[in-house]
Amino acid sequence: MLKPVSFILFLFLTIFCNAQGSWNIGYIKVDSISQKHVGQIVRVDFRSSNPSIRLEVQRGIRSYVGMKDTGILTIDTISYVLAERRKIYVDHGSYDDQYLECLNCKQQILLIYDAKIIGVDEKSILFLLNIEFKSKEHAIDKQNKITRIDRGILDCVMLRL
Repeated sequence: MLKPVSFILFLFLTIFCNAQGSWNIGYIKVDSISQKHVGQIVRVDFRSSNPSIRLEVQRGIRSYVGMKDTGILTIDTISYVLAERRKIYVDHGSYDDQYLECLNCKQQILLIYDAKIIGVDEKSILFLLNIEFKSKEHAIDKQNKITRIDRGILDCVMLRL
């Protein structure tokens, strides 16, 4: 008798439950970035080198699942090969889980989180990058560096919703 009553109670309590993922990531296509975006804090998203991604088609947020694009940025005359580290899942994605990681840094780990848009022109966007240097165990240093990124290597920028 206890098992059927427990099952009915469980069924009754769960029938009204709905689970839904959460997203706090928005995208601004690189061609749409203008002077009105100056001062906005974003995350950099490189243009895909995958030929199956058509640039003229509006991409949904789930199309970024599994995409790990790379790009080269010059910061203080040093070229860094950076890979996107994306944690976007089928049912949720968090702005805080998106960052860039240096692939050619040997002595320490270099991570780029936020980037503040500080200037815009037809061909490029000027960013103030929030860079974190880490050892394997802990953060060593945090710096802000200015760099200009050509619009041609960007797909969009991510913003917190």
